[in-house]
Amino acid sequence: MTYTDLIYDFDGTIADSYPIFTESFLEVLKDYGKYPTYEEALALLKVSVRAAVDAIGIPEDMKVFHDRYKDARHQMMLEKGQPMEGAEALLRFVKENGGRNYIYTHSPNYIWTLLEKWGLRSYFIGGVTADDHFPVKPAPDALNFICEKYHLDRATTLMVGDRDIDVDAGHNAGIKGVLLDPDGFYHAYRPDFRVNLLTEIKDIVI
Repeated sequence: MTYTDLIYDFDGTIADSYPIFTESFLEVLKDYGKYPTYEEALALLKVSVRAAVDAIGIPEDMKVFHDRYKDARHQMMLEKGQPMEGAEALLRFVKENGGRNYIYTHSPNYIWTLLEKWGLRSYFIGGVTADDHFPVKPAPDALNFICEKYHLDRATTLMVGDRDIDVDAGHNAGIKGVLLDPDGFYHAYRPDFRVNLLTEIKDIVI
């Protein structure tokens, strides 16, 4: 394989999180008298929660709002969350061809519960979550930690994510990046590789 180690973002990459993120975001916003459309909220959340709150305007403490939103989305993910289309096929392909899979996410450790529930946990060697308290993307600290802990060759490692900060974090750690962007949220961004489906990554790594 050309690329033997793949590090994946979780939300929007391995997990089809954004429909749930958007739904829970809109539910919490109702209590603040804010009613953006689903499409408006989704586009803002694909940048960041901070960008969404700044654009919509929350007239109360950001931490209070963020905690409510975080609790709502985590509960909804545990109840209704599903893996992204093609996730299992890609993870299995990498593992069966001698490669290794890792996670780097800003979500907390509950993602391992979800991966176990979906039958995907065994495909992953390990990874980093928010509970490891590294600086957030695009800082390279977490990726540097993964590379050093698991003795990865950065020349044969890929960072896979659905936002520009995922690929930027990879670049900052000396790793090439794959952008999963089927809806063109980052059409002007120039990653090393761009895909519309996770299964297209098979042709990149082989």
